[in-house]
Amino acid sequence: MNPQTTKADFLDQLLKLDPNTALPGYTDGLQSAFAYTTEQWRDQALDIVCSLAADGERFTAEVLRRLGLPAPEKPQQWGALFAALQHHGIAEAVGWGPSTTASGQERGVRIWQGL
Repeated sequence: MNPQTTKADFLDQLLKLDPNTALPGYTDGLQSAFAYTTEQWRDQALDIVCSLAADGERFTAEVLRRLGLPAPEKPQQWGALFAALQHHGIAEAVGWGPSTTASGQERGVRIWQGL
């Protein structure tokens, strides 16, 4: 830290998110999960989602994985991705469905559709 920089200035800079990754109105944790997702992963996810959205397809995170999107570094980044898609008007949540993974665990998954 520069001797002329105050602690408040330092923290303000440290916690400031890039406007390209900021999600106003969302929690700090969600915003940081999105901000620290690699740009390559975000771009690949967006390419897949935009293709599905253009066709009016409904999709889940499981569908994105089947179409070649690798798992992000942290599981929270899935939620951050979908929050960003909704925030930017690319997709919206349209319901819930059963998981289709072979893990044997029954759980609900959010279903999304492009706008």
